Amino acid sequence: MRNRSNMGKDTTNSLIIAIDIGSKAHFVYWCDVQGTEGKIESITNTRKGFEKLCRIIETAKKKTGLSRVMVGYEPTGPYYLPLLHFLSEKPVKLVQVNPFHTRRTKEIVDNSPLKSDKKDPRVIALLMKFGFFMDVVIPRGSAAMLRNLSSIRERACGDRTAATNRLHDLLFCIFPEFETILKLSTVTGRHLLQHYPTPQSLLDLGKEQLTAIMQKVSKKQFGVDDAERLLDAAAHTVGIPEGIPARLFELHHLLMTIKNLDTYIANVDKQMAAELKTMPESKILLSIKGVGRVTAAYILGEVVDFHAYPTQASILKMAGLTLYEVSSGDHRGSRHITRRGRALLRKALYLACLGMVKHNGIFYEPYQRLLHRGKIKSKALVVLMRKLLRIMFSLVRNGVFYNHQRAFGKAA
Repeated sequence: MRNRSNMGKDTTNSLIIAIDIGSKAHFVYWCDVQGTEGKIESITNTRKGFEKLCRIIETAKKKTGLSRVMVGYEPTGPYYLPLLHFLSEKPVKLVQVNPFHTRRTKEIVDNSPLKSDKKDPRVIALLMKFGFFMDVVIPRGSAAMLRNLSSIRERACGDRTAATNRLHDLLFCIFPEFETILKLSTVTGRHLLQHYPTPQSLLDLGKEQLTAIMQKVSKKQFGVDDAERLLDAAAHTVGIPEGIPARLFELHHLLMTIKNLDTYIANVDKQMAAELKTMPESKILLSIKGVGRVTAAYILGEVVDFHAYPTQASILKMAGLTLYEVSSGDHRGSRHITRRGRALLRKALYLACLGMVKHNGIFYEPYQRLLHRGKIKSKALVVLMRKLLRIMFSLVRNGVFYNHQRAFGKAA
């Protein structure tokens, strides 16, 4: 989506179709800026319902004499997506209103916080009349694949984190000293937990056999000293001996879950890499030192098309990186980002910048200058996130690869 400026021109001679999205049914209201309006009607989330919407639009066009049609909606979960793709093939302009704006505007309509199926589409229409909306950029082809793969990867990473956290909690009850010697993230730690998960099972192995296993699995990263420490911890553990079989049952399940998720995420990454090869913009983004394939895939999946945004300000707004402050009188508030935009895009930019501010990173010097000026680390990273997105925007729009001297010829 992209923000539009001077949007009143777009609504003056347009038929406004406002849709309140629901899981099973949507509610439709139409009007124009002269005050002509129709009644609120419901349509099912089916092809028949979508065809009914087309008939409502045609009827409204005849009554108002308007040919330009603007359809607006407030995104609600995944329920608006089938309708969005259906309408994208029709001669209508698609726009989206911010849910935060609709919540704030509800009380203006009737001085009441009432929320209802009859009120909400009118609120959406009111916002559209005044131009408070964003254009919709629908991901297609490789961009759609990357957006879906990014969402899949995020969910899988979240599931892996949840399983890992649960494994930490479980191990703390069985053998709390284990992680002071071996981390769960290591291959050796996972192997021992899989085959010798209790303190007693490690003691039964003895020093020589445990040392041999650890050396083999870790390729000699761990040795006899580590085995002795582990055996000493097992001998003096404060782990709970009761109910061990039940805990081991869950432990093996969690280890298998984490292993499967690691394989799944690796396969998603391979698909991302394959899709990136079909997109010319990916080579430009990957030319920036510190931007890897996953980061590039997230960014292209979220942005969709850099050419769809007329200015750097518009793409910053889409990302939720626009700055604002709360000031009054002589008081000048501190500046923050709005965070009203694509959260996954902000996350990708943030993680990329974390690597870029390290000693050999392209943002190391600008980051140090910001810290020297008194910026706290989090705000310095926000400054660099905004700069990174602006750099990407300029590079893709101009079709050139990253050049550090050109990007930082002037003070950052």
